Amino acid sequence: MKLTIFILQQYFMRFSITILTLIVSTSIAAQSWEELNKKVTEYYDAGNYEEALPYAEKALNLSKEEFINNHVTYYNYAVSLYNLENIYVALERNIEAEKLYKESIRISKGVNDHDYWNSLINLGVLYENTGRNIEAEPLYIESIKVRKELLGSFHINYASALYNLAWLYDDLGRYEEAEPLYLESIDIKKEQLGEKILTMPPH
Repeated sequence: MKLTIFILQQYFMRFSITILTLIVSTSIAAQSWEELNKKVTEYYDAGNYEEALPYAEKALNLSKEEFINNHVTYYNYAVSLYNLENIYVALERNIEAEKLYKESIRISKGVNDHDYWNSLINLGVLYENTGRNIEAEPLYIESIKVRKELLGSFHINYASALYNLAWLYDDLGRYEEAEPLYLESIDIKKEQLGEKILTMPPH
């Protein structure tokens, strides 16, 4: 008799969990992109990455569908990619993050220069952090090119791009290539920020 009661308890517990999962899934599916994005931000800012994940994935799917049908909705898709990229990185799901970074690069090139160079840097940083330094190099070189064309050779963001590549070359032991980049970056930052450059990290 006790065994029968225990089995029934386990059955109803599993049934309740299934119903709860369906309710949550239905709730997520019924929300607009704006509502989903708000939830993503709330959970992410609180450090609850697992809780943020289903909302971020749904927001991405929704915005991607809208983007395919109407390229005017670039903003929603770009934001959704950025949010899910950050969540995947926080959860150390780097392969999935890499795919999204590449998609961000693809959709932003020639459309939004700021998003484009940030996506280049983000993928480069991911490669560095996972020991794929050689693959990071062309991304950093491209980010330097884009920033110089758009901002000029005396802008702080151009200096940061130089510093990223210098840092990479330093890690690779390519010191002769790193040195002139470091020096140019420091000169620009000193001109723009003064002594604050001493506390500025790469990227």
